[in-house]
Amino acid sequence: MICENIDALKKALAGILAAGERDVRILDEKRLRGELIDDLIQTAVLASDVDARKAARWLIRRTAAAAGVYAASIQGFTRRWVAGGLRFHRAGDQHPRSYLRHRPSRLPGGAGGAGVGR
Repeated sequence: MICENIDALKKALAGILAAGERDVRILDEKRLRGELIDDLIQTAVLASDVDARKAARWLIRRTAAAAGVYAASIQGFTRRWVAGGLRFHRAGDQHPRSYLRHRPSRLPGGAGGAGVGR
């Protein structure tokens, strides 16, 4: 169900999430996974009200943090490499992606890695 405005979004949260000024508390994880998360995603993408979309996106990020899930990115790693602040120890390493592409046996557990970084 798409929540078309903030009031509808607040009603959808009732008994599942408690949203504060800066954080979210999960009240019912089973209902969150079973019904609310899909509604939040649909609202974040498809709602006609801009404020409802923004609020749903905020709720998704804060709910993930409350559940211990955080976004992963290599953006900072790549920025440090580009700025010259990150050095590799092996001769010939030129870029973080080339490290994965040319040395798949160096991945944790000897995992394949074929095609990584291409």
